[in-house]
Amino acid sequence: MKDPSSNTHNFQKLFEIIRIDSGVDAKWKIGGLPKEKQLGPFVTEYEQYVKLQECLIVDAGYFFQELYVIKDNIDLVKKIQKIE
Repeated sequence: MKDPSSNTHNFQKLFEIIRIDSGVDAKWKIGGLPKEKQLGPFVTEYEQYVKLQECLIVDAGYFFQELYVIKDNIDLVKKIQKIE
């Protein structure tokens, strides 16, 4: 049988790694994709842990939409010129 505290322990390890890797120790935002509300004990535990850490889950859908949108050659040339 799974230890009920194992999820919390894993969340703690994950957040420690993120804090060390990012150098951010204060409140931070976690990007998520918009979708239907997920149900279940794992999701509930995760959302509670995020709240305890004073972090916020924000919609990152627009970023991915822009990243994966198909662009024509003119758009690509304009973006390259802006970078240069």
